[in-house]
Amino acid sequence: MPHEVIAQKGEIFRFEGEKVAFVSAELPLKERWTELTLYLTDDGSWVLHGVGKTRVKGETDRHWVVLTQDPAEWLDSVIGNDASRLAKKLLAESFQYLQSCE
Repeated sequence: MPHEVIAQKGEIFRFEGEKVAFVSAELPLKERWTELTLYLTDDGSWVLHGVGKTRVKGETDRHWVVLTQDPAEWLDSVIGNDASRLAKKLLAESFQYLQSCE
């Protein structure tokens, strides 16, 4: 399935693959939050699309993409030195999906 995501500097990144997981830290009272979407491309690469969302007037959403063959690379960009609640949720959904694959 074809996908398009906004990358750094507003560039459009296009690829073929499957959405594995989506998580959001959005809450009605939060002015800023993060959304993460993980894809597995048809060639076996991982695409992690992150968006720093905002409701603050004058600010714009910040987009970033990690493209890699190595899951450790996208994991490092999500987890860093310590695992956040959102990162743990993304990992749980991702590995649940992978577990169900034949």
